[in-house]
Amino acid sequence: MLDVNEKVEFIKEEMKKNGYKDEQVSIYKKGIAVNVEITDLKVSINEVKNVIKCLKSAEELNSGSLVFDGSTYVNVLYDYDRLKEESILMQFLALNITLKYEKMKHGRGVLVGKGEKGDNKYRVYYFSKSFSGLPLLTLVKEEKQREDDIVRGTQMEDFAAYNKNVMAQNIVLLKAMYGISFEEK
Repeated sequence: MLDVNEKVEFIKEEMKKNGYKDEQVSIYKKGIAVNVEITDLKVSINEVKNVIKCLKSAEELNSGSLVFDGSTYVNVLYDYDRLKEESILMQFLALNITLKYEKMKHGRGVLVGKGEKGDNKYRVYYFSKSFSGLPLLTLVKEEKQREDDIVRGTQMEDFAAYNKNVMAQNIVLLKAMYGISFEEK
């Protein structure tokens, strides 16, 4: 069984094998846990978690926490200071979207952003009241149908939007990860 320092080095090597650079992801010991801190906001937290989950002795608990080698928690998180700094600029946009669409009926989403990354096209919809009762942003990947040229989408992920700070942070992540441009009226 590896000690925590050896686990840090092992995870660093696995991240490098999967194409991640030191400038994108910082991995360090925090007490008896390992922190994997994403410093490049273009990197998806879910992709990083998937790399960790694929390690030979890693598992995901029901709580969503990751455990490596039976006894070491692995915390995957964004560099909070960087995320907070970038999101301050997006708070006005988040407030504007919220105020503009807060009276929408349950289940009706409003297109608030579009973007492209590689060959993929994405849309973001704002729901003032989702099925959980809380506002959210939903990322949809566009898919063109073969014959009829109609564009449909596949829901990929939901992002919380229950207050302007959380929504602003998620706008920053959507812009960075998927190249989304939001309406700024």
